[in-house]
Amino acid sequence: MSHIPPTKALRIQSASALPAPVGGVITMPEDLILLVEDAPLVLPDQTQLLIPDTSILRGWDTDLNGIVGNVDDAMIIGQGNGLVLNRLFCVNQSVDPNSAVALATTNLANPRVSRFDNLSISGTNGVILDNTAFVAVDVLLDRCTGPGIEFRNANTNFQLSQYTGLGSNSGKVGISVSDTATLTDARFSQSSFLLSDPGSFGIVKAVAATLSNVGFSDVLFTGPGTPLLGLGADTQPDVIFFSSFGVENSRFGGEMAIPLNGAQVTNMPPPPGFVPVGAGNPNHPTFSLSVGSARIQVVGGPNTEDQELEYIGTTPISVTVQASVSLYNPSGNQQGFAIRVVKNPNTTPVVLDPPQLTGSNASGTTIAASGSITYVASTILEPGDRLQLQVSNQTTLPDPTFVITSATLGFIGNA
Repeated sequence: MSHIPPTKALRIQSASALPAPVGGVITMPEDLILLVEDAPLVLPDQTQLLIPDTSILRGWDTDLNGIVGNVDDAMIIGQGNGLVLNRLFCVNQSVDPNSAVALATTNLANPRVSRFDNLSISGTNGVILDNTAFVAVDVLLDRCTGPGIEFRNANTNFQLSQYTGLGSNSGKVGISVSDTATLTDARFSQSSFLLSDPGSFGIVKAVAATLSNVGFSDVLFTGPGTPLLGLGADTQPDVIFFSSFGVENSRFGGEMAIPLNGAQVTNMPPPPGFVPVGAGNPNHPTFSLSVGSARIQVVGGPNTEDQELEYIGTTPISVTVQASVSLYNPSGNQQGFAIRVVKNPNTTPVVLDPPQLTGSNASGTTIAASGSITYVASTILEPGDRLQLQVSNQTTLPDPTFVITSATLGFIGNA
């Protein structure tokens, strides 16, 4: 993927310095810094400007140097393997719905990085990314009436920072993931979506589009428009909103619980053996998620003792695990009990912290016939990790049978 950036510059002070168009396309020379010094450089009508993969198109100042055209297509296009634009204002005056400021694609067999730095764009549509990889956008002022950035087909490894979208018209879209497009491994940060029209949108995801491992941090949505269309902070486990404003930030965690007066634990082994809550009860009630839970699910068959809480996010997180159990011995025997939480009990089991005891001291004496325990532990959860709540009889007295009156297991965490 590496290549040597150009070191020689071609100063372009007027349109007369451009090569003659062929078939409506002006193809610029290779291996050069194409330095636009005109204010602005006006392209012939319905003419595209093709930038070779090995060249860079740039100006001195976004307010002074730029490209203006009238093309019913993308005005500036890459050669098929990356596109680099820097310190320019770019205006496509066409109102055709297919018109755009720029179009970039990537040859994934030998990809080159695409970069869009310090740009001001105006037109119907802004930058179209179609089958791209390794794209970086840094400081982009979007004055387009349509999407400032549109993803088409498959795109991966994208990074955007300091984007400002000015949604002053109805139907304005900041970022669009269109049709059946995919966007994987992408980060959006330190950006503002100014939705000044009620009909404008910040980020739009088509129904059939797919987002995977996509994060938004320090992003501002302001104005009467709609920040998100087709997605939300918790509609997909693999899309994260963090430290953002004007949109609900993503939540991590929640709680699963069994109904009151539900499960029965029978024939618990002698100390120090542990069994899942509900072991030995063929009618074990099904754990259910509490309202507001996010990026977690209950796994294991319903009405079985092997139910676990699974983290279904796409990034490792640090969490505080919380659990509680209240139970009693129906025979009235004074028997202590303990609880613990085990991570991945059926694959690579890890006991999070020492078990918490109640109704007894550390040696298992001075016990009671009933009690409650609240359990707190810290751990790191990887995507797919599971947690299970387990209980233990802490004495060798007869009738190691306990009736569970309540049980919960959950966690809270941050990205």
